[in-house]
Amino acid sequence: MEIISNKKKRKIVREFKFFIKSGFDSAYFTNAVHSHLVHWCCFRVVGSKEAFYKHYFVDQKNLYRFLCQFITGNCVEYPVLKNEWLKGLPDVHEPMCLVIREIFGDNTAELFCEEVNWNE
Repeated sequence: MEIISNKKKRKIVREFKFFIKSGFDSAYFTNAVHSHLVHWCCFRVVGSKEAFYKHYFVDQKNLYRFLCQFITGNCVEYPVLKNEWLKGLPDVHEPMCLVIREIFGDNTAELFCEEVNWNE
C-alpha cells in the first residue's frame, strides 16, 4: 500500500469538497480525487477518469449509489466489504463522509439511500 503524506490527504479532502460543492462539475473532478476513489474507496474501475465521471455523476442512480457509500459507510460496489474501506484512511474518509452530510444534510442524504435498489 502506498503511504500518503498528510499534505496529500488534505489536498484530496479539499478537492473532494470543491467537487461536491460545485454540484459535481467535471472541471473540479481532479486526477487526485479520481485516483483516491478507485484505489482507496473501493469504487469500480470503469476505464478512464472521464468514464468514471460519466458512470457515477451523470447517471442519477449511480450518483445516489456514490452518495450512499459516504452516507452509510458501506461499500456499494462490493457489499461484502461493508465499511472496511473507511478503515484504510480514516483521516481522509471520515472528512469525505462529513462533506456529503454537510452539503446535503442528514435528511436529504438518507433519501438518496432510499432511492437506491441495492440488488442491481
